[in-house]
Amino acid sequence: MTSVNGWVKKNRRILLIVGAFLSIQLIYLSNATANTPLMDYWYYINDLLPSLFREGVSFAQLWNNAGIHRSPLQLMFFLVNAKYFHLNIQLEVYAGAFVIAVTAIILFFYAKAYVLQGGNKQLFWLCATIIFTLYNANQYELLTEQFALSYSIRMLLFVLGMMAVDRYVCQYNKRKGSNIEIGCLCFVTVELVGGGYFPAYLIAIWSALLVGYFIMSKQNGKEYIKSSLVIVVSGILAIIVYLYGVEFSKETANYEVSITKKLYELIIGILRMWGTCLVGTQTIPAYTTMVGGIFCIISVITIYFYCKLKKYKQSVLPICFYLYSLSVMGLVAVGRSSMYGEEYAFMSRYTCETNLSIIAMILMIAAVIMNNNRCNRILKRTLCGCLLGIVLCGVFSTVKEYKIAPYRREYGMQLIDKMQRVDELSDSDFDQFQAKGESVRNGIDIMQEYHLGVFRY
Repeated sequence: MTSVNGWVKKNRRILLIVGAFLSIQLIYLSNATANTPLMDYWYYINDLLPSLFREGVSFAQLWNNAGIHRSPLQLMFFLVNAKYFHLNIQLEVYAGAFVIAVTAIILFFYAKAYVLQGGNKQLFWLCATIIFTLYNANQYELLTEQFALSYSIRMLLFVLGMMAVDRYVCQYNKRKGSNIEIGCLCFVTVELVGGGYFPAYLIAIWSALLVGYFIMSKQNGKEYIKSSLVIVVSGILAIIVYLYGVEFSKETANYEVSITKKLYELIIGILRMWGTCLVGTQTIPAYTTMVGGIFCIISVITIYFYCKLKKYKQSVLPICFYLYSLSVMGLVAVGRSSMYGEEYAFMSRYTCETNLSIIAMILMIAAVIMNNNRCNRILKRTLCGCLLGIVLCGVFSTVKEYKIAPYRREYGMQLIDKMQRVDELSDSDFDQFQAKGESVRNGIDIMQEYHLGVFRY
């Protein structure tokens, strides 16, 4: 108990910062959310809840993708919520905010110990911008809906997996025995929470292992390859198990474009997704694209200095974050552009993925300017200016999003009103639920039968 008290006292400032952000986030969520399901959760209600309250839910039902990405842990949270908390949507929303706070604390102290390795106290506080970024209000779609808990758990597990690989690569002599544990963590993460994002997660991990090979001493090279194969094979097995029996969508793009045009659309899409992460979804597209372009240029400069100073020998975690974000953006562009057109790049639901590239930039900038005599004053001021720009973008978009919050709650309250008079609704009235009308009607009947959500009393 004494050691715990001592740790809390020593780190009370950072804990107070996290606590302050968490409190503000909880206030925001109370102003922006309502107790109503949306999107895929109407299908979960139809497919799982009758079984839950009758004969019980089988593992096959949790594992069945039914046209939706596998995410058994998300369904487990959903079932526990329905069984013991009467499907209180806001419970999962608030729980997600607490998980993000835990992620912030873990990431902060990990970065301090391994990426930044101490450093000047004034520059040390630059890392606090990570916390602000994790609570990025531009990712409102996953912060304010029932996906919040499963999303935050997924990001926490992804970050922990990349941290484990980072230490394995950069401290191989001390951590080479951890390859089996990392392989198991990788496998479990993909199967439980990977969803459509697991390829990006594996690309980031495997790329980190490849970087490790090039920085490894010749005498450890062969041993490193053999040891790392355990992690690679576990990822391959995870892919095989995940994809076995998956029902792939048969939808295809209804138009053909040249490779050059497709590449151009991909680049523009990436810039827009970065811009959306920084300035939000309510900004003029041209301005969003410009901000994404500026971020891209700064990223290239930051990565150049990070690699030139061989900081990757200190930590490959920022590289993992960048590769993960870029891989997700590529996957989204391929999988969503034909369905949503240019709009996919401005969707809030993908901001949590691009968020990691912002955190990567913060870590790289801090690592370059800390404990580095070769970093001149002009470069330091330039990089600090970049960090300030990130913070200002965050403040701008957060204030704007907080002003919109009451309207998001009003949207939810309108859905609750419709749920309570479902017999009066026309087919078009169900569009707001972002699910098929039949699924919503059946789902409301199920909720009424088992006294769930707004029908609890």
